[in-house]
Amino acid sequence: MELYPKRKTDAEYVEATRKQIARSSKFGIFHACGALFFILAFLVLSRLIHSVDGMMEGVSSGVHIGIMFGFMGGIFILFAAQSVIRAAQYFKGQRTKRLMVKFHDELKMKEASNKALHATSEPGPGAASSAREG
Repeated sequence: MELYPKRKTDAEYVEATRKQIARSSKFGIFHACGALFFILAFLVLSRLIHSVDGMMEGVSSGVHIGIMFGFMGGIFILFAAQSVIRAAQYFKGQRTKRLMVKFHDELKMKEASNKALHATSEPGPGAASSAREG
């Protein structure tokens, strides 16, 4: 078992990044749905606490609301906020990765055009030289 994974070549890294960019919208949708889920779970649980009459007898409504927001809000709103932040990162982020892939593709196209230019301008091996040696 290797302690560190094998280092990828540049081409492998660019392909992995290209796949990650293609999947980013799916992950953004997933995290947006997660944020909605946590907000809805918070609302449902707060309604359940308010619906139980004998649960908080003799406690003022301020303490009741404080306990609800401190316990449930702390957990569910935190998860919802993290999901919103991650969804925004997947939807709007990854600019550097997109630019890296774009510049890599441009570099490959320039290299291919330079190879094609050199292949047509240079004589092949074994071709007779037009210059006389004397």
